[in-house]
Amino acid sequence: MADAVSVAPDVYQVLFEDHRVRVLSIRTAPGASSEMHSHPDMVLFAVSDCDWKLTTTDGESVEARIPKDEIFYQEATSHAAKDIGTSGSYAIAVEMK
Repeated sequence: MADAVSVAPDVYQVLFEDHRVRVLSIRTAPGASSEMHSHPDMVLFAVSDCDWKLTTTDGESVEARIPKDEIFYQEATSHAAKDIGTSGSYAIAVEMK
């Protein structure tokens, strides 16, 4: 599966990377989307309210509404994403290697 940064470099930017982790900035405008891609296990911090529709490889979709300042752990996943909010989203993700 494709890497998030290579699929959507306008959304995902690498802030830091070493042999253990990769830190990504995730910024989406309202209506912005990214094609199918993968993430390893990660911890995500919502810098702003984040409203995304995530669609998995089997075609199932879920709306992820993450309030500002929330932190959560996400197991490895593959999905396409679309910002369904009205003000855009900003999050920091720490991907485990």
